[in-house]
Amino acid sequence: MPFYSKTLRDVFNDGINYKQKLQIILQLCEGIKYYQSQKVIHRDLKPENILLNDDYSLVVADFGIAHFNDYSDLTKAEDWLANKCYAAPEQIKKKNALNVTAACDIFSLGRIINELFTGQNPIGVSHSTLFDVYPLLKPINDIVEKCLEQNPINRPDINDIIIELKLFIDEIEESVSIIKSRLYPTKKTCFNKEQEELLIETATYDIKMAEYIFETISYAETEKLNIDYHRNIHYKISEKLKNIYYMQKINYYCKKKFRYEAQAYTNGQTYCPLNMEKTNDAELFSKARDIIYHYGNNNEYKEIIGETLKIFASCCDYHCRELLSDMSHIEDNTDWMENAPILLIVKLFHSLSEYDLLNTIDLSDHISVNWNETVDSFTDDDTWKIVEFEDEKKILEIFQEMFHISYSLTAGRKFCIKFNQKRDYTDFRKFVLSNRKHDDYLILNLEIFLQKDRETDEIIELSPVYPYEIKYIVSDFLGLDEKGKKKRV
Repeated sequence: MPFYSKTLRDVFNDGINYKQKLQIILQLCEGIKYYQSQKVIHRDLKPENILLNDDYSLVVADFGIAHFNDYSDLTKAEDWLANKCYAAPEQIKKKNALNVTAACDIFSLGRIINELFTGQNPIGVSHSTLFDVYPLLKPINDIVEKCLEQNPINRPDINDIIIELKLFIDEIEESVSIIKSRLYPTKKTCFNKEQEELLIETATYDIKMAEYIFETISYAETEKLNIDYHRNIHYKISEKLKNIYYMQKINYYCKKKFRYEAQAYTNGQTYCPLNMEKTNDAELFSKARDIIYHYGNNNEYKEIIGETLKIFASCCDYHCRELLSDMSHIEDNTDWMENAPILLIVKLFHSLSEYDLLNTIDLSDHISVNWNETVDSFTDDDTWKIVEFEDEKKILEIFQEMFHISYSLTAGRKFCIKFNQKRDYTDFRKFVLSNRKHDDYLILNLEIFLQKDRETDEIIELSPVYPYEIKYIVSDFLGLDEKGKKKRV
């Protein structure tokens, strides 16, 4: 008989990757399918009752309070049959044991899946979801949400769950193998073979995730994404992808100016569009066309090019001059195109994705690893996992010691900071200004950082800030480096 040395609870901290976790969940579902086919309801499904051996093969155990169809008269209405952390709503209801069906195990399964991938049992509303931790696994997150339906009738059948899991796993495996083959470096890197394989494995997942987000997730949903995700792996984009970004950005500028003019019409103000018979106006249009054609002039982009030029020509001459100025600086501040975390690239493109230009290309052909920059910041400890904000928390702990703040991480992966006494808020401002009186950039950042979100007689809560603001801006306020160490004078 095989020896099962650990429970699923032990596996939560094993550091296994998402593919191994998917296989564990698939095995668990097959186990549930089998005992359900024998007319059994477990009624106490939880990580401690799922046993695994060293190669992660599993069995479902502890049927001590299970319902067996052949012995159905053993269950009494008033029986308490569940572990409250994984129990379905109908199990918690008093004197309802006789009405508990196989759907209660589906509810427990949903909680187990969420906890395996996120480390959090989805009790209440403030827990992390699979989408928060593994954006690519949104279809699995959707399965979890269905499993956690309050009404047992609305929960999916175990056979449907297995089919969805298998389809998703097959799709991922096929597409990932193609992406992976394109990511190997053309020159020797400083990584050993094991490190290089690990980096490529992670980058493959990241790029597949980026494709999935563009195809299925709205821009509003990208606001939930943590742009620090896998921040130690640096990516760059191809010239073609850069040109798509520039075209979309120019289109955005023109629409914004056009809408500004359109709004004025509601107040009785009017603007004269360009008149192509006037030499100056024709020159303005010609300059705009040349800039746009520099980034793309083939049939692939004719729709966005035509719309952009039409909108430009509809604006008045001095607004067109402003637009030309914007266009001339469009490549400023685009260092991120050569050196950025994957989700920063996703969010910046998604903010301009009114045209489906990205659907015309294979995205994985146009995003690659910037091996040189990744070398600079690579560490074995934290490159391959969701950022846990160790440096940021160290900085915040020092902030807490100095000015008695409290802090927490929001569901949107921002930090919420509260001053528990108004005098601490004032003292902090004075501290920063006294140390850096003539630094205009720092003073501007300070004013932005100190914007109040909520306030009582004593407590001041600041507007939530991103982790990178803690790491690079708040640390500077406190005289610390980005690792939370005191700067050398």
